[in-house]
Amino acid sequence: MASLCGIISAGAQPVLGQLTGPHLEAAISGRVYEGPTRVGGKVRLTYGADHTVRGDPLDVPANQRILTDFGRWEILGDKFCTQMTMWVNGQKECGTFVLRPDGSYQRVLDSGIALPPVKRVN
Repeated sequence: MASLCGIISAGAQPVLGQLTGPHLEAAISGRVYEGPTRVGGKVRLTYGADHTVRGDPLDVPANQRILTDFGRWEILGDKFCTQMTMWVNGQKECGTFVLRPDGSYQRVLDSGIALPPVKRVN
């Protein structure tokens, strides 16, 4: 849900750490990420340029009932926010979006919860 080539600054160097401004928009809009869910298994997240998001479970344990979900994403200042229809009871979640040295991306929610890192697949 990433390669280090995914986000490039004007100087053609990868931008590591918290993404802000145009780097944040470029990391989300039209991109697809895959990674572990909060409850186990794997999910694909597709962020449309029209600010829609689709979440598709890929490999979910039999004891977890995770359905495909849809929602919206937006950037508020330097915060990345999503609101799905069913996941997390439809609550809006905002936080930072960080490019890690290993090329993965991680959301750290305003609540302090660090979501599992994801890899960009496009």
